[in-house]
Formats: sequence, C-alpha cells, structure tokens
Amino acid sequence: MPGGYFVTICARSGTHPFAMIVKGKLRATSLGAQALAVWKSTPEHFPLVVLDAHCLMPNHFHGIVWIYDGPPVMRPRLGVIIRAFKAEVTRHARQGGWEDGALWHRNYYESVIRDRRHLDAVRRYIANNPRAWESTHRSPRA
Repeated sequence: MPGGYFVTICARSGTHPFAMIVKGKLRATSLGAQALAVWKSTPEHFPLVVLDAHCLMPNHFHGIVWIYDGPPVMRPRLGVIIRAFKAEVTRHARQGGWEDGALWHRNYYESVIRDRRHLDAVRRYIANNPRAWESTHRSPRA
C-alpha cells in the first residue's frame, strides 16, 4: 500500500549480531555492515521504494520506508520488502558462519507515518537511538 512506514526489525532475543554502541557511537559488526548494505540496496530491487532515515542497532534495525503508487505488478507490499531484507541478511550471516539458530525475531513492527509531525518525531527517535541505547543497555565489549 502506498505511504510511509516506520519499521523496526529485531534480531532474536538475547543476541547482538549487528553492532555495539560505545560512547554514543555505533560500531557495526561485519554482519551489521552487510545488513546496512542490503538495506541501502532495497530500491534497486523495488523501484517504487524510497528509503529515509534508518539506524542499525546491536539487536535491531529502524528504518523509514516510502512506497509510492505505481502499477500493481510493480508495487511491493511492506511485508515483501522486509522478508527480502531479512532473507538476504540471513544469507550473509550463514556465509559468515552464523550457526546460532535463527537470526531474526519472527515478525517486525510497523507504524504508518501519519503526517509531517509524526515523520519528524520518528526521524529524531532514529537519530537519538544509539545514545539512548547506551544509557539503558550494556553492549558486549569489542
């Protein structure tokens, strides 16, 4: 469905496969760097998709996805976009030796971007997420 979506995609509980936060700065793992590359390549696979603010975290990923209207055959559903992202990151994880069971939490969270005020609030939330993480969580040390 055309529109803007704020999505959160979580790794399986108890894992931090994507990054560490040290002094408010994100340090991506090799898998995290691959996840970011996969995310940024999404519009290459889905031409009616435009990506907005996004943030990789130790155990989850936040992003804003805009899906534009077009012919039904070209218009992807949000679930298809997220499934493709998770599958490609999982493929990279397995190639890199990930053998710790499932990588992802079963589903994902989404909310529709309602208006400019909501969009601005979500962008701020995404931008501030690494600093907020460090104050409330302990990341594994490098």
